[in-house]
Amino acid sequence: MYVPELDDEHKTLFRLGDEIYETMLESAGLSAVAEKVQEFSVAMASHFVHEETLMRSSRYPSRAWHRGQHDRMRAKIAEMERSVEQGDREAVLLAIDCISAWLQTHTAVSDRMLGAYLRCHRRSRRSGQARQEPAPLMGVASCRRGSRRQPL
Repeated sequence: MYVPELDDEHKTLFRLGDEIYETMLESAGLSAVAEKVQEFSVAMASHFVHEETLMRSSRYPSRAWHRGQHDRMRAKIAEMERSVEQGDREAVLLAIDCISAWLQTHTAVSDRMLGAYLRCHRRSRRSGQARQEPAPLMGVASCRRGSRRQPL
C-alpha cells in the first residue's frame, strides 16, 4: 500500500491472525484463543477507524464501497467472537481462514487503491494544489450517490 502507518497496522493484523491460527493448532483451550481473538478484534476495529478517517478527510471517492467491505468484515469478526464464546473450534478455524483470505485480498486490491489515492492527495496538498473534483466523462452516467445526471 506504501502508506507507512497503514502498512504497519496491516503487518500487525496479519501477525495477530497468524497467532490465532497457531494457538488453535496447538490445541490450546478456547480461553487462550479468546484473548487472541479479542486482541485481533480491537486492532482491526482501530485500523478500520483509522482508514475511514483518512478516507473521509481526503474525500476518497470510493469511501462508501471501501467502508462496506469493512462493515462486512466487522460482522465476520463478531461471528468469530460468538463462535469462541460458544466453544465451536471448527467455526473459529473457518472464520479465521475466511478473515485471513479477506485480509490478503483487501490489502492487495482495495487498500492499494486507497494508498495510491492518499499518496496522490498528500502530494497535491504539499505542492499547494487545491483538490478538484474530476470532470465527468462525456457520455457516461455519473456514479456519485444522489446524482440525477443522465447519460448523453
